[in-house]
Amino acid sequence: MKKFNYYLNIFCSSFTVATLVISLVNILSSDKVPTAYIWVFQMAVLCAVITILMFITGILSEKIFKNTPVWVFILTGLTEVLLSVFILGGLCFGWFPFNSFGILTIAVLDIVIYFLVYGIMYIGERKSADNINKILQNSRKNKLNSRRNKDGKDN
Repeated sequence: MKKFNYYLNIFCSSFTVATLVISLVNILSSDKVPTAYIWVFQMAVLCAVITILMFITGILSEKIFKNTPVWVFILTGLTEVLLSVFILGGLCFGWFPFNSFGILTIAVLDIVIYFLVYGIMYIGERKSADNINKILQNSRKNKLNSRRNKDGKDN
């Protein structure tokens, strides 16, 4: 599973970088830029804005509120995503119509995407925490064994 995560990370990173680079090259080298290339950069801007907002609220919640409950963290993240998509994607970029069907459809898609990304990040963070706990546990065992081995008894 460790190798799968490694290669999944390579896939996601290489796909993202390649898509952005190829889009940029096509935008710069073409008189008439296809909509798909412009959309890629608009999506990159949207994702960057959402990431920056989450970074700022993460810092604020750590500094001001200390132990933020998970449900507040999720609700805040969803709010940031939905507002960003509606303002940037809907109003600025014109990706979808502002009618009840368009708003509902985009909201459902955003919620699904949010929880998929949240799940991926949670799994990664959980694995990191497990690895750190194993290292700490081994370190404690080694210290205890070294104390026992000094003079043949516990200190």
